[in-house]
Amino acid sequence: MIIAGIDYSMTCPCITVFRGNEWNMNDCSIHFLTTSKKLVINEKKLKSVLIPKWNQPSERYEFISDWALNLVKDSSLVTLEGYAFAGNGRVFEIAENAGLLKYKMWKNNILFQTIPPSKIKKYAVGKGNADKNMMYDKFVEETKVDYKSLFAFKKQKIDSPLSDIADSYWICKYGSEFPNDK
Repeated sequence: MIIAGIDYSMTCPCITVFRGNEWNMNDCSIHFLTTSKKLVINEKKLKSVLIPKWNQPSERYEFISDWALNLVKDSSLVTLEGYAFAGNGRVFEIAENAGLLKYKMWKNNILFQTIPPSKIKKYAVGKGNADKNMMYDKFVEETKVDYKSLFAFKKQKIDSPLSDIADSYWICKYGSEFPNDK
């Protein structure tokens, strides 16, 4: 069974891919895109790619969706985190970006489900309004993996890519446990 969990964004999308039968972090690989050269990494279970320069937003969406599609193409299920309805900023661009990926998955007969962020947070932490620190702390507690030193992360408040890694992990795990949640 191959399950993918996607925390999709325009600057640091992250995908956890699980290959196995019974959930285990050792059977997961984590992939993310970054806009920072210092965050590019290529380890066995953790890989990142630099988002190239783009002239038009559509070029960016195309690159991100192609990258994601390549990672999830063999999945039996892809679980995406839905939109944050209280979100602000570039919500239309975010929707265009995610819409392109959903369209490409549909065209390639890749089964996917979209789950509200509050449901993923409640699943991971027990609170639907959990913050990034809580999500990351639960990730570290469960997996015994802390990427802070790898990225020389010194801030108290968790940020990208750490928060994206944790989110995609929980999204993937949720999809493996609840494959028919719409």
